[in-house]
Amino acid sequence: MVDTGRMQKTRVKVFYYSKSGNTKKVAEAIAAEMKTDAINVASHGGNYEMTDCDLLFVGSGVYWFRAGNEMVKFLETLAPSVGKNAVVFGTHGSRDDHIAQMKKILEGKGLKVIGEWSCPGQEYAMVNRGRPNEEDLKEAKEFARRMLWKVEVI
Repeated sequence: MVDTGRMQKTRVKVFYYSKSGNTKKVAEAIAAEMKTDAINVASHGGNYEMTDCDLLFVGSGVYWFRAGNEMVKFLETLAPSVGKNAVVFGTHGSRDDHIAQMKKILEGKGLKVIGEWSCPGQEYAMVNRGRPNEEDLKEAKEFARRMLWKVEVI
């Protein structure tokens, strides 16, 4: 178990995009664990510079095998951030191709992607009913703690 009292050492930001609310639930769980806010990129405005961030979490649902357009736009407007750490997460109906897409954009900006995580999310067609559930959110929090630990011991 990671000592969550150490979190003040690392400055963490959590950005997400979610149409159905599935990825928002995961983002809020991660943000609560990291003692920060979950920020919806659809209302953020873009052009984020990582000067006040050591670890960036970005997450999206999957829409036609891709990350949400708003998340892609947000990632594409990130200032190059060589040497900074990022994590990608998301929810999906059956395939999580959007995770690789977000990772590729971040790496193109010079960020080091230190982890990836996804879980099923309930689709409008009621596939994966009730997901993400409490167990998924618990797993997301544990994953976030592991990513924080990776950054703090580097």
